[in-house]
Amino acid sequence: MLLEEIAEFDESIGDDGARGSQLRTILVKCGRAKKYDQARRAIAKINDVAKNLVSEGMTRLLVLSREFKLVVEDAARPGGQRLVNWPKIRSQLAAHSPQPDANRHLTAVYKRLSAMYRLLELMPTTGGGRAAQGAGASATAAPAA
Repeated sequence: MLLEEIAEFDESIGDDGARGSQLRTILVKCGRAKKYDQARRAIAKINDVAKNLVSEGMTRLLVLSREFKLVVEDAARPGGQRLVNWPKIRSQLAAHSPQPDANRHLTAVYKRLSAMYRLLELMPTTGGGRAAQGAGASATAAPAA
């Protein structure tokens, strides 16, 4: 699961983690023995793992966002077909939400998901961002809010 992989990665680059202690050892040697290439390779490996995790997260966020858009469109129809339990969903929202209108509530969630994707897309380190691919990347990647 992606969440577990992110937690593992985070622990591994900490002071007590395998990658963290390896990097600290390399950096200490760097100052004495001029092992800059070894340090650069270790940092590049860590960056690659982080980049892959962010990229995978972006892919999953995009899928979730697109599905939510379909649900929002379905909620706007009088007899929505995507979800069979609209009456139960609407009653739950009315009971527990300050925004009981399902359409507005789902639209707000969709907009947050879409905004998060667009924010991540701007990161040049993800490889899928506008800075890396040019202006045409956003036309096919993120759904419109």
